[in-house]
Amino acid sequence: YDDRNGGAAPLGVGDDEGRSQFAYSVWVSEMMLQQTQVATVKAYYERWMEAFPTIRDLAGSDIEGVNKLWAGLGYYRRGRVLP
Repeated sequence: YDDRNGGAAPLGVGDDEGRSQFAYSVWVSEMMLQQTQVATVKAYYERWMEAFPTIRDLAGSDIEGVNKLWAGLGYYRRGRVLP
């Protein structure tokens, strides 16, 4: 976002790290929200982001930990493809 547009960058887009973190959080929420209601996803999303706050944390995780946090959301393949 540059000075020609004025004001802050939209949707938390800033430096490279901020953009990456924003993209990761959107990606996780979109994966969780496929075929699942928002009310159901909220608690799962919060636990997920606490356990795997960055994509690097997720990449370093094991599939058992991912499956444990995904349990109850259904469509388990979505969780398995994340790490």
